[in-house]
Amino acid sequence: MKTALIAITKGGVEVALKLTEEYSDSDLYVLDKWSIPLSTSFESLSGLVEEIFNEYDTIVFIMATGIVVRTIAPFVNDKVSDPGIIVIDEKGSFVISLLSGHLGGANDNTEKIAGILQATAVITTASDIKGILAVDIIAQKLNAAIDNMDDAKRITSMMVNDELVFFDTSYDIFIPQYFSTHKEKSRGAILLSNAKKKISENNQVQLIPQNIVLGMGYKKEKTPEDLIKYITETLDDIDIDMRALKKIASVSIKAHDSVLSKVCESLGVENQYFTKDQINGVNQKFSYSQMVMDNVGVGGVCEPCAYLASNKSGKMILHKQRNDGMTLAVWEEDIIGDLK
Repeated sequence: MKTALIAITKGGVEVALKLTEEYSDSDLYVLDKWSIPLSTSFESLSGLVEEIFNEYDTIVFIMATGIVVRTIAPFVNDKVSDPGIIVIDEKGSFVISLLSGHLGGANDNTEKIAGILQATAVITTASDIKGILAVDIIAQKLNAAIDNMDDAKRITSMMVNDELVFFDTSYDIFIPQYFSTHKEKSRGAILLSNAKKKISENNQVQLIPQNIVLGMGYKKEKTPEDLIKYITETLDDIDIDMRALKKIASVSIKAHDSVLSKVCESLGVENQYFTKDQINGVNQKFSYSQMVMDNVGVGGVCEPCAYLASNKSGKMILHKQRNDGMTLAVWEEDIIGDLK
């Protein structure tokens, strides 16, 4: 996590230096007149913020809150993309979570910084005050995409205002008691599913867990476009949302042709390769092809690779499929996170 620490007074610099010991990956920015070794000096606060606003996960301002509000105002976009913004007074007495408390991590970092400085953490997010997990925090904990942020905000508001919300999922995870156990009596619902389901009701939101792992094999003449088309069509056929895709894996000899790495880069997912020994070590669990053994040196590619690339929990939801020189298997991991 990249963190920027910004100070404009001598006292602010002293507070910032206390934080650099704990935030080893942080960059320290100080006003010209207080420049010190290993810091970057600046003349204009607004000019600095314009330059770095989208370069950091968290920006910590050690100065008055009013100055910060006026400075960041032109650059604020939305809670999904904005960095976490934290404000500390120059004596280090109060640490305020100002912006992007949840997705930007400002609330968690405010608590951490307050502990370092032995200061008072100031967090005003209603869900945090009531001890309720907001929808965006639930998504973070479960490594899930939020289908619609407006729906997420609406459901979080309902929870904060003590309206009944049902947590709808087939996954075996811990669900806090503040969720309703009766769907029909609830005003709203959170659906945790990687299926391509469309929420029709206004008071529902879908969270799509990133828990789909693919194993792939393909002939050398295949292009990234061929593989992407095959992947997209296959997941569509089995009603899996593309946002659930986490990783694509294959045999290590495919690492040399860059085709799969280009596919993964295009789709924004991880790629992983396994040696012949690794694959043959688990091949007895899956279908065996003598032709593949003769040509590649393993009894199969897509099924064992999907299994190895997963956390070895969950299940195969689509066994090996063949299509014009390509093979594909789909594995669904269990949900690793929880809502405790």
